Amino acid sequence: MKCFQDNDKVIDSWRRCIKSGLQSNIDSPSIIVNVSELKNKINKNLLSTIIFDIDIKKIKKFIPKEYAFMLLDSSGILIKKK
Repeated sequence: MKCFQDNDKVIDSWRRCIKSGLQSNIDSPSIIVNVSELKNKINKNLLSTIIFDIDIKKIKKFIPKEYAFMLLDSSGILIKKK
């Protein structure tokens, strides 16, 4: 039962991305930050990155294909990817 709930969460997330206008063919970043600003954002979101890593490990167990998972901050800056 838990695996179906996790799959539903992934599908719901995908639907939210599509609804918000996220395109699947993005070939370059729309926001570029310098290294020091990126390090600052990563440090500010350290707890989120730890939780992201833990949750992605759990989610990947139930997904048969390869996917890219990205953690963005509230400004749309890529903080971490898996």
